[in-house]
Amino acid sequence: RRIPVRAYAHPAVAPRVPDIGVSITVQQLQARKGADVRLLAVWTVWKGSRENVRSGRTEAVVAARGGGYEGLAAAHTSAFVQLAENVAAAVRGFE
Repeated sequence: RRIPVRAYAHPAVAPRVPDIGVSITVQQLQARKGADVRLLAVWTVWKGSRENVRSGRTEAVVAARGGGYEGLAAAHTSAFVQLAENVAAAVRGFE
C-alpha cells in the first residue's frame, strides 16, 4: 500500500507543511577500492509539523567485491540501500 504524500526537495520551496519530513546527515563515508565501503548516517523523520518524530542511525559496512571500481560502486549502492530501508521503515511506522 502506498502512502500519498507531498514531497519537496528543500523547505525553501515548500508552499506548506509536508506530510512527512526527512533529514539525513551523512557523518562518515569511506571507501577503499578492493576493500569496503563504510557509511555512518543519522536521520530523523517526522509527520506534519513535527508532532511525531522518529530518529535513528544507520551504520553500514559493505565489502567491495573484486578489485575494480564496479565492485566499489556496487558497495556504495548497497550501503545507501540499507540507509533508505531504515528510513522507509520509520516512515511506514506512521501508518
